[in-house]
Amino acid sequence: MLNNLFRLTAAEMVMVATHPVIASDLVAKIDALARLAPIIKHHHERYNGTGYPDGLKREEIPLGARILAVPDSFEALTAERP
Repeated sequence: MLNNLFRLTAAEMVMVATHPVIASDLVAKIDALARLAPIIKHHHERYNGTGYPDGLKREEIPLGARILAVPDSFEALTAERP
């Protein structure tokens, strides 16, 4: 799937879109990191509401998630991909 040079299928996109939820659920179980769970869960939300997993917009998105989205987007734009 990750070596696919074309756009993801709908089924593949659903699978990709689950990673923030899975990661936040895991982090929430670690007492010292639990407060970071919402940041991790919502780092793919977009200010206009088109992101995932919950389609949050504007100030509904936790500030930490908005901050984390910056380096995540930068890496996606600049990383060499197959």
